[in-house]
Amino acid sequence: MATLNKQLLIQLMSNHNIKTNSKSGFSLVEMLIVAPIVILMIGIFVSAIVSMTGDVLSTRGSNSMAFNVQDALDRIAADVKLSGGLLATNNIPLSAPQGYNNDTTNFHNADATNGTMLILNTYATTNNPQNSTQSLLYMSGQPNACSSTQIKQNPPVMLNIVYFVKDNTLWRRVIVPANYATVGCVGSSVGAPWQQPSCYPGISGTICKTQDQKLVEGVAASGFSINYYSSPNTTTVNSIAGDNTKSDSIRSAALQTTGTVSVTITATGKVAGRDISQTGTVREISPNNNTTVTADATWASFSLQNNWSDYAQGYNLNGYRRTKDGVVTLRGLIKRSGAMVGGETIANLPVGYRPSDQLIFQTATSSGASRVDVLTNGNVVAWGDPAWLSLEGVNFLASDTPYTYTTLGMLNGWVAYGAPFSPAAYTMDASGRVHTKGLVKNGTVTAGTPIANLPAGYRAAEYNHIGNDNNNVFGYISLDNAGNIIVKSGYNGYLSLQSITYPSGYTGWIGLTFQNSWSAYGGGCTTPQYTKSADGLVSLHGLVQLGTIGATIATLPAGYRPTGRVLYSTVSTGAYSRLDIDTSGNIIAVSGTNNWYSLDGITFFAGQ
Repeated sequence: MATLNKQLLIQLMSNHNIKTNSKSGFSLVEMLIVAPIVILMIGIFVSAIVSMTGDVLSTRGSNSMAFNVQDALDRIAADVKLSGGLLATNNIPLSAPQGYNNDTTNFHNADATNGTMLILNTYATTNNPQNSTQSLLYMSGQPNACSSTQIKQNPPVMLNIVYFVKDNTLWRRVIVPANYATVGCVGSSVGAPWQQPSCYPGISGTICKTQDQKLVEGVAASGFSINYYSSPNTTTVNSIAGDNTKSDSIRSAALQTTGTVSVTITATGKVAGRDISQTGTVREISPNNNTTVTADATWASFSLQNNWSDYAQGYNLNGYRRTKDGVVTLRGLIKRSGAMVGGETIANLPVGYRPSDQLIFQTATSSGASRVDVLTNGNVVAWGDPAWLSLEGVNFLASDTPYTYTTLGMLNGWVAYGAPFSPAAYTMDASGRVHTKGLVKNGTVTAGTPIANLPAGYRAAEYNHIGNDNNNVFGYISLDNAGNIIVKSGYNGYLSLQSITYPSGYTGWIGLTFQNSWSAYGGGCTTPQYTKSADGLVSLHGLVQLGTIGATIATLPAGYRPTGRVLYSTVSTGAYSRLDIDTSGNIIAVSGTNNWYSLDGITFFAGQ
């Protein structure tokens, strides 16, 4: 029985093995059922892996973009905080390829074509501005040498920092003067600033010392926006400051009243098929304490008031502009319909084109020499009752320029007239011109009596004769090479000292070639010459004699000529005279006498 059971068990096991072996592997039907399930499972697994990888890449890309946006905002905030002003356009002439189009195309803070830009007027330094060892650079020789203990009286060297969008990327560019390597003082010697001029990557040029800094990719023109505010706490945007339909000069005037800027950056992109976007905003205060109004590329016209209009007929049309040195210059021959009231307003200058004190100028009119005042509120005021009046020769430094006036000590009983007029004072601009201003009274009027004395470095090289308003009638003063400002007129109710001269160290004068029997007076008086400064102002000086009144004295070459005929008040043989310069460059002694005839103090903007 036991043997039978054993055999039966063996048989059962054998049968089981046979059955098991007969079912090894999948049938075709089973494969058709199982394969899609396996593929689906693999697809789900791969999709999960790809999704997780995409999430990682997207997160990494988004984090990287967020870092770049925040880093750019931090850099902008640091630059704004250290800037000297907010600009409507670069106020440093561009050397190719530093312009927007890698040429000399100017940057504009509000540009309908190229988008919004942040343009900062910034101080050049001897080291990284964040470094405690850095100091400002001051302009060499203007007027003090680098080795002078008074070097900090010189204007600081300025550069422009521009943030702009190009090729869907936000960039930072540094713009410097062409002579940046020798314009400033590093310690007691001439040297270059720590900041280096930059250009677009891959673009070469003499001025290019480094590449623009690439800040954020994926920024469209609309992704870089700026708002300007008048104070840190206000929420009211100064819309004019960033209006691309306004001129540079109008936006500059608006920026003059703003000191806070808000910048927003929006960057977008696509990583691993996913759209990513980051937005950030920073708001920072600029000291806004340096020249913020840039040199104007064109003349702006006045809105003439009280029945005044352009004289036309070949003479300059009315206008005003500002040079890169901060000199505001007026032009034009204007006329009035009907009788005028003395002291009435002709026009108004906008913010950024106004003096720090009320100024009195002597100008030419149909009735001889007359008076034009420029007030601190921008009003241009006429006195007398002329049929026509010239605005030529009205030149002054704008109130926001970095130059510091030094008050002169008065001599021989002369004293300051008092507010709203400045006391007698002087300064020097970046082109080496000495500017004097002030209204004085009560001194000795004997011809040849000194009123005050200019120090060394601010003195004329030769004896000058310059027309100045004296008690609301014609007057003139002289400047000698010992620095004396000398009275020549006979009234001491008041005497205006508003004028522009050149110091003894100034170079670059070109001799005039005489016509019509005119010749140099000599005897220590100014040599008849002309020059043009870097800011485009042409200046004449010289005492001439014995030529034909009504005829040309000499002719200025192309590049030194006005765009329209200009008409000046000057002095000849101690009396009022009229001098014109036409568009061909002819300097014409229209009226006066020829015993001696002064070209001193004639300054105008070269238009051609």
